Amino acid sequence: MSAVVAMLLLFAMAMAAGCAASPGLNNRTQVIPEDKYIFLEHHVNTNGVTVSGECSPLLMIDFPFYHFDRNKRILTVTVPKGEWVNDSLLMFYGSGESLSGVQGGGERSGAGPVYALPRSIGDMTLDSIMADGTVHFHYQDRQLSLKTGESWENITRVMETRNRPAYSKNCTAEIITTDAFYNAGLMDKKSIVLRVR
Repeated sequence: MSAVVAMLLLFAMAMAAGCAASPGLNNRTQVIPEDKYIFLEHHVNTNGVTVSGECSPLLMIDFPFYHFDRNKRILTVTVPKGEWVNDSLLMFYGSGESLSGVQGGGERSGAGPVYALPRSIGDMTLDSIMADGTVHFHYQDRQLSLKTGESWENITRVMETRNRPAYSKNCTAEIITTDAFYNAGLMDKKSIVLRVR
């Protein structure tokens, strides 16, 4: 449970740091309708595939704090009691990870509101948004731009040898990491479902 609390605290501190570095709400330019917001998702999936030997899953993770239904275009977010979405919301930024195969299983995620730009969160900086829902941002050493419905992904593959008698015997696994962003574009603020924890 302490790992979950630590993850939530780190996410909250990153979000707060972004707020402190961002211009005030009065200084931002409203480029999208006030009843709309943009949902941008960043998700990293790490999948392990056995190449030789006997490989067992390494880790299980849990606690997704948001869910986005792409078909119905509904965002469900779990928020602390007393914390609600402000009318000046520009964007919800969702960040999550999942494990599969012999790397493990499960998913964990967090989502936070963005009220002013630019905004830095970890190794990603949200630079600007356009009236059509396009998002411009920097991620690591890349400058990216995603229109509504567009995705970007980077896939890396690494071979890993494991020899842990309790878990794996002479195991060689290929670790495939898919690092992806998805821009859902303009969404109706009234469609946000808030769940209080």
